[in-house]
Amino acid sequence: MIQDIKHQVILITGATDDLGNRVAVDLAARKATILLHGRSPEKGDAAIQQIRDTTGNQELHYYNGEYFDGKHRICANSQAYDKQARRQLRMLSEQLTHLRDL
Repeated sequence: MIQDIKHQVILITGATDDLGNRVAVDLAARKATILLHGRSPEKGDAAIQQIRDTTGNQELHYYNGEYFDGKHRICANSQAYDKQARRQLRMLSEQLTHLRDL
């Protein structure tokens, strides 16, 4: 069991539904910064609001992602994100693309 995750940044894919959403709620309740990833900006916005209402955690960010031409690309939606979060997301996208090409 993870004890102290207050200063952790955790990416959860498929975070708008089912298990991914339940994991996001649990980790947000423990005060981690959560990067939610999904394929629907509408579901992402709803998930962010639901998790904030449930946990009070404001450190939630949604990233929309989809597969294009066999490569995974993640794009931030219209919300503003800090430079560190964008850099981390760009690095993740590059790593996912590299793994896909193996």
